[in-house]
Amino acid sequence: MVNIPIPMEEGNFQGQDAHEVLHFYFRQHWIRLVVPFFWMIFWMAAVIFAGYAAFIAIGVNDSFTRHGILMGLFLVFAFVQWRFLIRFYDYALYIIIVTDRKVHRVKKTLLTHNDHQTIDIWTLQDIHKSQHGVIQSLFNYGTIILESQDTVLKLHFIPKVDRIYDRLSHVRELAREHAMIQPHFYPQVPSE
Repeated sequence: MVNIPIPMEEGNFQGQDAHEVLHFYFRQHWIRLVVPFFWMIFWMAAVIFAGYAAFIAIGVNDSFTRHGILMGLFLVFAFVQWRFLIRFYDYALYIIIVTDRKVHRVKKTLLTHNDHQTIDIWTLQDIHKSQHGVIQSLFNYGTIILESQDTVLKLHFIPKVDRIYDRLSHVRELAREHAMIQPHFYPQVPSE
């Protein structure tokens, strides 16, 4: 996480305003990659076992059959690696950016999705956090729900959820104070 405000001129992202200042950003918790990683390990072990069984234990002598088995094992290997790479990029390209004016959820995939949802931070009425279960408490991640008058933004698998919750609350209060001082920067100042 970035701990100091950085002017957005140094790093552009889709949907930014001209004078936004980045407060921090984060990705989802690494636990999102655990299940795909174990499936990859399982299938790689299956490929190695099948290769051992076909070429060493049984000892297939026909060259056409050996080439067919080898090609099949290679295709399974390539598919499993490609699938894990796609899941890794899905994880790496899902970013939540908190600026002095907005919370941006940028969710991209390798080929098919480019989703960007934004909520104005000074209009947030409620910020909810939740951690359900032993796994979420043990690995310190959870869900944050941002609610404004007409928008709800759900952020799942948030790492260090208590810390992010506190920082979001602090940035919201700073934005509200700034909106009261300089209302021309904000389309509508929230009424409390």
